[in-house]
Amino acid sequence: MNRFSILYGENSGREVQVKMDNNALRDDGQNKYRYDFKNILDDLNLREISGFTNLSNKDIDFVLNIASDFNSSEQDVKMRLGIIKDFLNIRGFYDMFDSQMRHFVDLREKLANAKRNMMRVHADVSAETSFLNYNKIVHACSFFSLTYRTVFNLYREFKDPKTESPRFLELAGFLEELVENTQFKQLNEECKIFCDHINEGVIFDVDIKMNSILRIISLRLTDFRYVKPVQTGLFYSVMRALAIEEKTEENKKIYIDKKFTRESLISNKDDAYLKGGIEYQINLTARRLAAIYETLIDLFSDIYHELVFYKYAVNMTGYMKASGIPYCLPEISDTNNINAGGCSAEIEGLCDITLATAFKNAEAKFEVVQNDYILNPEDKINIITGANQSGKTTFLRALGAALVFARAGLPVPAVRAKINLFRNLYSHFQRYDEDLKNEGQLDTELAEMSAIVYSAGKDSIVLMNESFSSTGLKDAAQIASDVLSAFSHTGVKVIYVTHIPGMKSKLSQSGNLDPESKENIKLYKTGQKNDGSPSFKLESVTM
Repeated sequence: MNRFSILYGENSGREVQVKMDNNALRDDGQNKYRYDFKNILDDLNLREISGFTNLSNKDIDFVLNIASDFNSSEQDVKMRLGIIKDFLNIRGFYDMFDSQMRHFVDLREKLANAKRNMMRVHADVSAETSFLNYNKIVHACSFFSLTYRTVFNLYREFKDPKTESPRFLELAGFLEELVENTQFKQLNEECKIFCDHINEGVIFDVDIKMNSILRIISLRLTDFRYVKPVQTGLFYSVMRALAIEEKTEENKKIYIDKKFTRESLISNKDDAYLKGGIEYQINLTARRLAAIYETLIDLFSDIYHELVFYKYAVNMTGYMKASGIPYCLPEISDTNNINAGGCSAEIEGLCDITLATAFKNAEAKFEVVQNDYILNPEDKINIITGANQSGKTTFLRALGAALVFARAGLPVPAVRAKINLFRNLYSHFQRYDEDLKNEGQLDTELAEMSAIVYSAGKDSIVLMNESFSSTGLKDAAQIASDVLSAFSHTGVKVIYVTHIPGMKSKLSQSGNLDPESKENIKLYKTGQKNDGSPSFKLESVTM
């Protein structure tokens, strides 16, 4: 069972690290055909763009690792978008939630320090051992009270925001059940009674103090009779706390499932040094209390660490808004079927964040260039041509970044974006290395392309930018034609920026294309203004 998460749905396949389409190894068992998805982070300037969120490198790496593994399900993506909407639409909600989560992290650190003394045992059964057991229950009750106050504060805050995302509604329902309909509150009250009475009139003798502990463990709020701890009182409440044994089915979606038996968390070493029923009950009670509040702290601490993803989203939308860059939350098509349908995308008003930032930093007057682009399910090969410095590569990078963000459930730099989920996105960008000659550059390009060809499967997208330009036009056209023809037979969608003239005609005449692809080769070019200067706008070319 997965832990409760605000990044992954209950039925998410996040534990499956490698899908069929992600596995680039073939029968030869060699790593030379394994594609490294981290390539897209550099090719699409995603690390540079992420710097605008003002997060640490560690936090940025956490978000980019999620964005570049492409294993998130449609349920995961929609859940993330719903949570982001709550954070953006409910004023101060993110800050409130973040601050409350910090309390659990701080509580975990305090607990780690205190447990060194609370769980310590000595080899000799003596008054000192009894005193240590006394400290165990004192520490346990104190930390349980801290945990209750922390959970109650979060519950109180959740009563106000009008959340819409199902994940937050589920969490709010869990908090309400925990605080209002379980023995959590009663157990906290009994811990307070214990702490209030523990030193009352018994400050001189450890044995008397131990007897007082037994009395406090045995009592209930309305019953001060001496009864066996197993049947009632604080110990009994611990066994029934949060109705773990009675409400396992209701709580298992959020609460980390634990089974509390009489021997729970008691080691053989402890048993050897526990003298009599009093010390046994004290030790067992302390450990069961510890198990409850440790579980709750772990639950919310895990959620806090996942908040980094949403902080990235909130900060990114803030940056784009301040910079005059359009942004939106993508729509995820309800009709998506990754095995039978076909990935597609509709993007209106696409903008390149890096270029807009460069103009802004230069204090130059500029108009944010927006492009519209549609990738239909039947489109397989899309070729983009145009003059040098006319925005071809800039568009490809902006499109790739938008697809990665939309696929992960992050805000997109566009007026509107709608996608069907694709399996993976690959990038093959021209790279220059001064230490390599032209032959070496071509070998490097071919090796990288081999990894893509061997690993990309149906409903994957490949972005190619000036590929094979390290060789002559004739050879480059031949290599590109062979690669694109191979992709046409596998269902891979390619968006290819090239300087090779007449690439569409060369490809159609090659005779190697999948028959269905001949009619689905789309040609685009970057346009020009009336004065002949580039408009940086993408235009469809009909032939």
